[in-house]
Amino acid sequence: MQSAAKRRKLLEIPERMEDVRHQGLEPSQVGLVATKLERAEQRLQEIEIDVVVKREELEKTVIEARHQKDQHRKAEYFEEMQRATDKKTLVFKTTTVMKLLNCSTLKIEEFFGSSIPKSYVVLSHRWEADEVTYQDVINNAKTLAQKRGWAKIRETCRIALERGHNYAWVDTCCIDKTSSAELSEAINSMFKWYANAAVCYVFLSDVGTNQAFAESLWFTRGWTLQELVAPRELLFFDRDWDLIGTGAQLCDVIHRRTGISEKILLHGSAPGPSIGALLSSIPVAVRMSWAATRVTTREEDSAYSLLGIFGVNMPMLYGEGRGAFMRLQEEIIKETNDLTLFAWIASPGDSGAQDPPEYRGILASSPREFRNAGKLELSRDAKYNPEVGTPWFMSFSVMGEVGSGVGQKKKKLTDSSEQYTMTNKGLRIVAETTMAENNTQLLGLGSHDSSDGSRKEIGLYLEDQGGGVFLRAKPHKLVKLAKNAPQTSHTIYLKKHIETEAVTQIATRMKFVSHGAIRFHVLSSSIEIISAYPARMWNPQRLMFITDGESSFAGYIYLRLTANVSLDGVVACGFDPEVKMWFCPGWNGRDAIYEAAMSGDMRRMREIGVRDGRRWVTGERSKKIIGLEVSAGPGQQGFDVSLRQSNCTVM
Repeated sequence: MQSAAKRRKLLEIPERMEDVRHQGLEPSQVGLVATKLERAEQRLQEIEIDVVVKREELEKTVIEARHQKDQHRKAEYFEEMQRATDKKTLVFKTTTVMKLLNCSTLKIEEFFGSSIPKSYVVLSHRWEADEVTYQDVINNAKTLAQKRGWAKIRETCRIALERGHNYAWVDTCCIDKTSSAELSEAINSMFKWYANAAVCYVFLSDVGTNQAFAESLWFTRGWTLQELVAPRELLFFDRDWDLIGTGAQLCDVIHRRTGISEKILLHGSAPGPSIGALLSSIPVAVRMSWAATRVTTREEDSAYSLLGIFGVNMPMLYGEGRGAFMRLQEEIIKETNDLTLFAWIASPGDSGAQDPPEYRGILASSPREFRNAGKLELSRDAKYNPEVGTPWFMSFSVMGEVGSGVGQKKKKLTDSSEQYTMTNKGLRIVAETTMAENNTQLLGLGSHDSSDGSRKEIGLYLEDQGGGVFLRAKPHKLVKLAKNAPQTSHTIYLKKHIETEAVTQIATRMKFVSHGAIRFHVLSSSIEIISAYPARMWNPQRLMFITDGESSFAGYIYLRLTANVSLDGVVACGFDPEVKMWFCPGWNGRDAIYEAAMSGDMRRMREIGVRDGRRWVTGERSKKIIGLEVSAGPGQQGFDVSLRQSNCTVM
């Protein structure tokens, strides 16, 4: 400022020289003074330029220092990302970039990974008209006061400062929603941000003097579920920002309103397990029931808002509609073998149809279908599930054919390196099922209704579509399973989803799925069917090859005769347009057809079967070998083959 004033004075030199002349100085003295003044002006200009240069250098140094600091933070962040990748964990579970409002300056600051402040508050609220966005805070600071949503942000920061917190996170303005990558990362990190916050302020804009707390629309929104569950402490405020009470004080009311258990609502009140550990102890279907009556503006958000509740992560694909909820369930399958994921009940409108469909896939269409699952309890801790042997075990994995033929190399039931595979045929599993009426099967879900004193396991209906693919039948109901009912373990594919438009076509086709089937009837207790090939077409409950109307087929059953001696053998069978139905039995060590079947040579097995066996077209419908009589006859939609112990000692 002083140099500028001096410069203005120097610009007045001509007038000042005139003043000097009037003082009676000699002309030579006047020239000397003028020269000194001009030199002084030049020197001041040089000094001023030097100051400007040094100021620019200083500013550049400061900017570089800030940049280096940011780069250091980013380096730490990406190092954490790399470490997370090395550990095969999802990056957004361990590190993230978080934007926070400085409660004093009302400016947004960015933090990386471990530099995120330990103490910050979060705001939970219902989005309404004229909310403040990230761009508003960054670019339109002068007009923020004109936005309706600014008042609650300002109040949040004011209360936070009063309570000793310097930063706040508000979902409307602390996410740059113009960046799809940032939005996806924020949604995947949001549950953690709420869980790590010092306190969550819940602003209920529709609750006043005459409005009951439990009637607030805040309890009906999808996104506010995780905002209720995750934080350690909640403070509820009414529309005037008067404190209604804490989450602990209002626990009973919230429990009755939401169905969420007290141990979840009070998890931050005393030292104990983390919220993640507590949630993992709650059956999947029960957690789904918490969201059953909640709504979201965008259909996809009904799934995205539940990521933290189930401890899973997935990318955001707005525009996929119900596909988001399907993907959510697939991610849940990767994290748990809790079968209550399938304990949903369809009702009119759930899949867009007027009436409940006759068939569905194994996955639910929305959280609404879990509205009746709030009282389910696991029959035992899912982590203790054995690989086989209990009626409710299910292994989500890539598996070899179960019972693909004695003498062939068996694969392990569970391949731990390739778990949780969803194939293009559906979810491939090993399950123990029970036969039910109308050729349906029952799959137990390892859980029971806590309000039912019988503690009977609940299950669902499955129906074989052929090719080892099963659909959920009667999706509008669950069933209580009889205790100690006989079960069969086998590999099946559960269709994950059926389009509404295809249900009628499938229902019509299912009426003819057994057309051309070959069904076996064991008439002697000394005969036991061990396995069958191809296993994908074998229904072990119905002892039937479901050929699904194919024009040709070849297969065999592997059986054991335990009479006076133990014998292992096969009954090969098949059909084609030329010879119609054929069948041929054979014993181990005696018959060529047994060796062909065990070697997997289906072409040779058919040749031997047609040559040495019995053919329907010639009327030969019975064949005896040592200890076994095999006969065939017409079935309802295919062929029936009867197996009976025989006293025959010669072929």
